[in-house]
Amino acid sequence: MTTYCEGGNACATTRLNNVLFTRMGQSGLKGRHPVYFNRVGDQSASFVQNCVVHQSYNRGIVLASTNQLRIDFNGLYDIKGHGIVLEDGNEVQNYIANNWAMINKKSFTFMTTDTLPAGFYITNPDNLLVNNKAYGSERFGFWYDL
Repeated sequence: MTTYCEGGNACATTRLNNVLFTRMGQSGLKGRHPVYFNRVGDQSASFVQNCVVHQSYNRGIVLASTNQLRIDFNGLYDIKGHGIVLEDGNEVQNYIANNWAMINKKSFTFMTTDTLPAGFYITNPDNLLVNNKAYGSERFGFWYDL
């Protein structure tokens, strides 16, 4: 699932609830993630909740230039690369709560950080992370790359 908009303006509302994403993502290809919000700006009416990403070949839930998205009560298991990702450093006011990431593995892709995988890869502290859990990553549970 990829959501794109021109100029970072809100163009769509995405509501994912109780969805299983299994064996998705394309290894080694930029932007080919199971759940990817790319340059969509304000997503205050959108959410990803009660979903599972299982055996992903390229990350899990990725936000790039996306704000005010609600990501809660999700599970990520057996992921190549990072689990939940704030990619560009300009993502703000996202609510990321009650998620778990388990078994993140090294991935040799376009991003060198994926060789040191984290359950939660955060590039901007202006986001609210509450009660998330990370288990069994090959490198980090939570990585604040500021």
